[in-house]
Amino acid sequence: MRNFDLNLLLVLRTLLETTSVSETARRLDSTQPSVSRMLERLRVELGDPLLVKSSNTMVRTTRANELRPLLDKVIELLQAVYRAPGDYRLRDERRTCTIGASDSLQAMFAMPLIATMRALAPNARLRFKPVPYPNPMRSLLAGEIDLLLAMTDEENSGFRSDVLFKSSFSCMCAIENPHIGTRASIAAIAAMPYLEISHMGRISAATDAIFAVADKRKNTVAAISSFLAAPGVIANSLMICLVPDYLARTLGLHPGVKVVPLQDDLKQHTIRMIWHNTTHFDAFLGAVRSLLQEIAKTPPYTVGSDGARTDAVQKSKKVKCDRPGCDS
Repeated sequence: MRNFDLNLLLVLRTLLETTSVSETARRLDSTQPSVSRMLERLRVELGDPLLVKSSNTMVRTTRANELRPLLDKVIELLQAVYRAPGDYRLRDERRTCTIGASDSLQAMFAMPLIATMRALAPNARLRFKPVPYPNPMRSLLAGEIDLLLAMTDEENSGFRSDVLFKSSFSCMCAIENPHIGTRASIAAIAAMPYLEISHMGRISAATDAIFAVADKRKNTVAAISSFLAAPGVIANSLMICLVPDYLARTLGLHPGVKVVPLQDDLKQHTIRMIWHNTTHFDAFLGAVRSLLQEIAKTPPYTVGSDGARTDAVQKSKKVKCDRPGCDS
């Protein structure tokens, strides 16, 4: 790379845009002979004439047309390298943020985050993907994901994290289940047929611990990997399952089920956002983290003490990003 003059890339992009040596010289505040010499140098280094005469004009070669979008990206990246942090504008962002999250956390965060990002940064992209087990931390380190959303009570050394919120569990059952009213207890539901919901065992461990505190074990009769499939399985059956409170509103929309609080004084589990230290100062990823923190301040659904559903989302409430450059 030391043999190449990166300044020539700006000249080349302008030449390919204008297809004119004189107009390029005017735009770059240079002289026509100087731009002509640079064009000859570019032709030698790239092994292509780039611009050829046709009648009284210059036209781009096939190779030149291939280079145009590449040059736009390269120069945009070079500008980003030298851009002062205070000059960052989220609205100008064009990159992709990849978030590792279970389907249950995607159900909570995806809709408000994508809607807000579409308004604040219409050219940026968000990509949610399943948590990459068995080692999600390695995926953060390798850059396969930029952020991880996970239920974990442990802090991971070498990574930064922020507690988004804490959540307990409620009981989901068929709406006509004769054994469960507006409240339930672990002792009462332990003997009932239990639907296990677990993605790589993560939720299983949390619900296993809830039953263990009451000195009970689940009566597991079936298992699935997605919470979002659970209402269809539970409806019109005697099966029950425990679901995170933050999912209660979404799951409770199914007409065949109800979600009721547990009488037991349950330990709350921690939902964390985790990221690698190398991305901590990235303005774009910092803005996404800020938006996730704002969304997490108002859980979308809680189960009241009387079993009634409580919608905690204020209508038309806008999620704000307070980081510099967010323009919101």
